[in-house]
Amino acid sequence: MGDICRTVKFFMENGPMMVQVGVQVFVQVPSALENKEFKDLLAAIKEVGRYNLFNGEKLADWLLKNAKHFRFIRFGREYSPVIYITPYFHIRGHSKKELARQRKKAKAFVNRAERELKADEFWSVNSKTLEFRAWWD
Repeated sequence: MGDICRTVKFFMENGPMMVQVGVQVFVQVPSALENKEFKDLLAAIKEVGRYNLFNGEKLADWLLKNAKHFRFIRFGREYSPVIYITPYFHIRGHSKKELARQRKKAKAFVNRAERELKADEFWSVNSKTLEFRAWWD
């Protein structure tokens, strides 16, 4: 069991009720599947299993399937499991038209994530980076 898996397991089982961020992982697109921290995080999320309406197996599968769409992941608990995801899109070195296209794509991903994750709470955390938060009760 990797360090990330141990950390998440500790926070979910023994940690304080409120952990703003348990683990943060930078996902190096497009090599996310070769990223040891990302793999460890997926294993840790699966290890959480079911917690009320949260299903760790389903979330880990969803993250793996959508790895190319995000840059950062923060997973922990805020009484119940929570994940913060920052979508991947280029923010520098492009024309305004290309930036608008990139943001539109990222926003479409966020909208799809809201439908697919079926979290009890889902909202935008940062309108500039399009980071969003999903929380299951």
